[in-house]
Amino acid sequence: MQDHYVILGISVTATGEEIKQAYKKAALRTHPDKNNNSQSANEEFKKVNAAYECLSDPIKRKGYDRIRKPSTSNPFTSSSRPSNTTNPSQGTSYSSYDPRNYSTPRDILEEEVRLSQKWRSHNLQKVGMEARKKTYHDMKEKIADLKRQMDRVQEEMKKREEERKFKTTRTWLGSMVWGEVVLPKEEVNWYEEVERESLMKLNSLRIKISKEETEFKRMESYPSQWEEWKRQDGIRQREEDNLKVKKERRKAADQAEAKRKAEEEQRERERKTREEAEKARKARAEAQARARAESLRKAQEERRKREEEAERLRKEQEEAERLRKEREEAERVRRWQMEAEKLRKKHEEAKRYREMQEAEKLRKAEEEHEKIYQKHVEGRERAREQAREQARREAQDKVNPQEDVENIVQEREEYIKGTKRQRQQKPRGNSGPPRSRQARLSRPPRTQNPSSSRPQVICTHQNYWRKIDISSEDYQGMC
Repeated sequence: MQDHYVILGISVTATGEEIKQAYKKAALRTHPDKNNNSQSANEEFKKVNAAYECLSDPIKRKGYDRIRKPSTSNPFTSSSRPSNTTNPSQGTSYSSYDPRNYSTPRDILEEEVRLSQKWRSHNLQKVGMEARKKTYHDMKEKIADLKRQMDRVQEEMKKREEERKFKTTRTWLGSMVWGEVVLPKEEVNWYEEVERESLMKLNSLRIKISKEETEFKRMESYPSQWEEWKRQDGIRQREEDNLKVKKERRKAADQAEAKRKAEEEQRERERKTREEAEKARKARAEAQARARAESLRKAQEERRKREEEAERLRKEQEEAERLRKEREEAERVRRWQMEAEKLRKKHEEAKRYREMQEAEKLRKAEEEHEKIYQKHVEGRERAREQAREQARREAQDKVNPQEDVENIVQEREEYIKGTKRQRQQKPRGNSGPPRSRQARLSRPPRTQNPSSSRPQVICTHQNYWRKIDISSEDYQGMC
């Protein structure tokens, strides 16, 4: 068994970082590219990779530490080869193994563990042995192939030599007549060049064969090691077969014992089943009695609950009926109040409408009266103007015409100003609140203004006519 710690050159207590650094150094040292792809370098590089793969994984390293043994040059020395002695004290020899010597599962398990530990190194060497066997056969095949190539080159050289001799050789008669045959210089050069290349190729093949044979001599022990490993593997197989037989016997005995125990357990289960069935029957009878009593109690409780529920529903219905009547009474009162309010508003609206109609009638009557009065005033003014014009014509011959003209112009301007003032004092828009007949009758009588022959008009109390005084003689003159 190979010692991975020795391959990487580290101690057993090396840390993960130390293992990593040692692997880098060993990989650089044994890499095939740095060793001309030699077979030994490839083997060493594979060992380094296998050692790093095992030691870098904590679980694999722990398992390897349990089975690790000191490495030796020959994997099948007495230190690593399984013992084949017959010393009964060791308890590991093949001759001392007999399946009848074990009777309990514990003994079988212990023997299985012992065999596993005994052949662990043997099983671990299987991959290495197969690799060595393959390497040995590959090397042997490679040497044979090189020798075959060398034989082909020698055969080609021999054929070319025979061909050249054939071209330059004649019969004795021909040589006497025509003389010796001389090849062209180009052909002679070609033969020499090909011969030189063939010799170089032969030398190269001899060197390669020499190197491969030297390497192959180092592998002379591989077949014997493989045969020894196969022999040990046969011993291992026989021991495992014997252990398998013991397991089968133990399994058959265990099955018989299990069957017997199963029958006893079945009988015990049947007895318990009968007892449980009897208990269940009694329990069912008691449960039925309790159920009948419980059902009777529940029926009484249900009847009492129904009565209470009916009483509660009756009270709720009475309360709901009372609330409904109260709501209906309140709704009836509310509707009566709404109808009364609507009727009151209707009366007020009618009263307001009547007052508006009466006010409109009074306003129209006032407007009509005002129109009549304006016509009367205009007639009176025309009568006055005619009277003044008559007076001026009568007095025209008595006074200065120039003064009369100035007086007439002055009077006319005064008349125009008075007319404008009167028009400004006339009410506009709404005529104000209607005046009743009693208010009109209580108005003070019109009296003549003694200081002027024109009518006296006074506007007071928010532009309403309060006093209109027209002289009786003017009115008579207008008519």
